[in-house]
Amino acid sequence: MNLMTFPFNQLKRLLINGLNSTAIWFLSPCRHSLGLSMLRVYIGFHILYKYLSIWPYIDTLFSNDSFARYAPESIIYGFIPSRLFLEHDILFFWAYLSLVSLMILGVGKRGVVFGVFMFTVFSQKLNGYWLDGGDNLLKLSLFYLSWADSFQCLALVRSKIIRISLVNCCSKLAVASLMLQLALTYSSSGLTKVHTSTWYSGYGLYYSMINERFATSYLSFKLVQFPLVAIAGNYFVMFWELTFGILVWFRRTRYVVLLLGVFLHLGIFLFMGIRSFALLFIASYIIFLDDETLRGMQNSLMRLIDYLCSFYPTIVCNQNPLKKAQ
Repeated sequence: MNLMTFPFNQLKRLLINGLNSTAIWFLSPCRHSLGLSMLRVYIGFHILYKYLSIWPYIDTLFSNDSFARYAPESIIYGFIPSRLFLEHDILFFWAYLSLVSLMILGVGKRGVVFGVFMFTVFSQKLNGYWLDGGDNLLKLSLFYLSWADSFQCLALVRSKIIRISLVNCCSKLAVASLMLQLALTYSSSGLTKVHTSTWYSGYGLYYSMINERFATSYLSFKLVQFPLVAIAGNYFVMFWELTFGILVWFRRTRYVVLLLGVFLHLGIFLFMGIRSFALLFIASYIIFLDDETLRGMQNSLMRLIDYLCSFYPTIVCNQNPLKKAQ
């Protein structure tokens, strides 16, 4: 191409429009405050359930008696002696879960969320044998939430709503990072499956279902008896993962692809037994829904409840103290 005919003016105009759009996006208020708050609360309860369910085995997993223990003289991340965790594992997890409880209540704001992130990183480093893919998502989500203002809702001490500020910009960056993280996770997983012979040939899901680690329910044993269903599910998973990173950015296709993702992870929950993994990914979808959409869903749910309760007026009236007073 001749340098004289290169469209410098069009390129300059495109660059200016891009910078203007970016500036407008940064200066506009964050429209995901409710989603950030709900994700923070869910992650808190997720961690509480995850560690309280293994509390009787804490010493076996994370102390000197652990099958995955560090040498007492080793250093974690280059500056923390492993002896601090090996000798005081119960104290470590009490402090960890206390911080998680404060995060759920919205006390301490971003400092507490960052503390939970650091405790999560150290606990995962101590023993990686019991982790799954959801733990990587958990760690990164906490890191992004430590930037964001997720305390405008569902918090004992709510943040003030500030339209233009550094905090608002950080919240928007956190939202964009959470969205991009999910999109890249699914896209990379889909591309990996395409280049894996078992998935490309249609038998990846079948072999996953008969794996002893994942075949944990009666339903999984029943499903593998229908190979055509497993093959169809195999290609559905590949297609959905490959297209998620594109379709989720368009409003017309976003809700369809998210709903299909919910069904996919519910299938993982029921048939493969990776329950915490499936629920965490479903909960992460909330970041794609802005406050207006979430409040619209809440109003629709309330109208549905009112409609269902209309079939039992006697019970509703008897349980409603306001109607009793009338």
